[in-house]
Order: sequence, then structure tokens, then C-alpha cells
Amino acid sequence: MFGIKKNVYYVLSIISLISSGVLALLAFLEVIKDEQIAYLSAIALFLLSVSFFITPASKKMKIVEKIINESREHVYKALENKAKDFRCVTLVENNGYLCFESKDGFYFENLNNEEALYLYKRLIKDYVIILYSVYENNKLNIKKAEIEEFSILIKYANQKEEEIKIVENYAILK
Repeated sequence: MFGIKKNVYYVLSIISLISSGVLALLAFLEVIKDEQIAYLSAIALFLLSVSFFITPASKKMKIVEKIINESREHVYKALENKAKDFRCVTLVENNGYLCFESKDGFYFENLNNEEALYLYKRLIKDYVIILYSVYENNKLNIKKAEIEEFSILIKYANQKEEEIKIVENYAILK
């Protein structure tokens, strides 16, 4: 997702984890004479394995946050152009891209539908939290909403429709 090659990082993680285990085993069996250096090297390889494992998630987070920060204004403007009492946002597949049904038709360039849907859900959920969250004891409760329901309706080019609930029974869903 978002052009990150997860499998490469996972293979590197497994290789360094196995190397760490083998090195620790050789030090334990006293095949390697200097045990302290062997154990420190095994720990370093284990930490390298952990870093390889979390690298795809951190790269995805950086890319997603950059795209969201660049497009937040466009998405919010498209949502503000709707009627004041709307409870459903409709996204349509147009020329291979997911975009709003309205005339402005904002869409994410160079992203497939799965990636675009992920970003739309995050931005629309943020919008719903900003507008419809409940204030309790001078604090914003982002788990409760002032409206009963809010959803995203996706209309694909093959006439298939999908509905994603954002708010249901006055509760903001995860």
C-alpha cells in the first residue's frame, strides 16, 4: 500500500532475526570465544530485525500524513458544499479514481481505490469528529456523536455499491 515494498523489509527482518539467534546460540555453546561481543552482536542484530519490521509502518504513516495534510482543505471544502443536514457522503468511481459525487470532484491522483478510500475514511471521520462530537465536562468526547448515523456510500463503475458507517447509534466507530 502506498508503494511500500513490505515483503523486502520482512525478509530482511527474518534474516537478521535468524542471524541473531544463530549468533546467540554459538556464543551459548561456547563455539565463539569472546561471548560478550557475540551477545552484543546478537542483540544488535535483533534490534536491526525489529527496525526492519517496523519500517514499512513508519513509512506508510509518513506518506499518509503528508497526503492528508496536503488534501485536507480540498476534502473539507467539498464536504462544506453539501447541504447542512447531510448524513451520507457519496464517492463514485470516475475514470478509475474515487471522487466526490459533487461537481468539484476532488480525487487523489496516482493512488488506487483502496488507498484513496483509506484516506477518504480518515479525512471524513476527522470531519465528523470536528463537527459532531459531544462536549462533556468541557472536554471533547470523540467516541460520542450528536447525530444518530453518518456513512460513506461508494458507487463503483461496475454498479457495485458499498456503505461504510462512520457514526451509528450516536457512537463514532473506529
